[in-house]
Amino acid sequence: MSNRFPLKICQLLRVLPFFLFGSLLLNCPVSQAAQRATVIADQATIFSDRQMSSPIGFVTKGKVLTIGEIPRNRAQVYPIIVSGKVAYIRVLDVRTEGEDDSEMPIVTKRFQKQTVSKRPQSRVALSFFNFSSVVGLGDRNGELEDQDSLTWQGLSFRTEVLLKNGVDIFIIGNMLQSSFEEEEFRIFELGAGVGYRLLDFRYVKLRTDAQVLAIPFATYALSDEFRVRSYGVSSGANLHLAILLGKHWGLEAYSGFYYTRLAGFNSPDPYQDVAPSFYGVRLGGGLNVSFE
Repeated sequence: MSNRFPLKICQLLRVLPFFLFGSLLLNCPVSQAAQRATVIADQATIFSDRQMSSPIGFVTKGKVLTIGEIPRNRAQVYPIIVSGKVAYIRVLDVRTEGEDDSEMPIVTKRFQKQTVSKRPQSRVALSFFNFSSVVGLGDRNGELEDQDSLTWQGLSFRTEVLLKNGVDIFIIGNMLQSSFEEEEFRIFELGAGVGYRLLDFRYVKLRTDAQVLAIPFATYALSDEFRVRSYGVSSGANLHLAILLGKHWGLEAYSGFYYTRLAGFNSPDPYQDVAPSFYGVRLGGGLNVSFE
């Protein structure tokens, strides 16, 4: 009896690993019943939890996956194995073998109506630009004459919303400064614009846009003789390129044609009143940060 007891213990120890492995396998959400599915969304998000609060990656359209047969979280997600760990993919992002749209569960259709549309993406951007302009000027006070070239340096801040269907809307503020010999101009612009994305990929977006900008504040100075204020308006059209480099940030570049008109500056005697206009090309680049 004493000789047989250790033998049974040894046999039990040999069988125990297989028993534990089998238990884990049976309890795995994917291994209980697996099926093949094809990704039908452009980018299907993979989540680490059933509540879909922690995205960990994505798979592209057309990818064939092995997923669990039983959907979880009120039929909203399927379990899937990613790097040896259980993750989840939305039911509405995949189509299982033999499934068509009419077989989609009612709860999934209701969930799809609520979540299939992404929330609009918002973005803020800070950039620097040059405005190479030609001056329209009647009377003059210094060396600057009509049709002279004048180069401006500018700082721009923009906040925008990227809507579906390729449309962007934004609010923009610009500060510009330029000088020619003893004459100096300073302008603050504030306005809005709308754009349409010609290319709309995850990492590259190219759009054309139009802007209308009010100029509530502008100054004109001649050396130390005087500095007077005025106002005006600008308008322009751009070609804008944005490249995503990190998860939420990237670089941008743009170029466009602009026209700026200032109301008359009332210069003190004996100097002339001037009402200049400027037209030309703005070329800039900067940094943008995205939010979802």
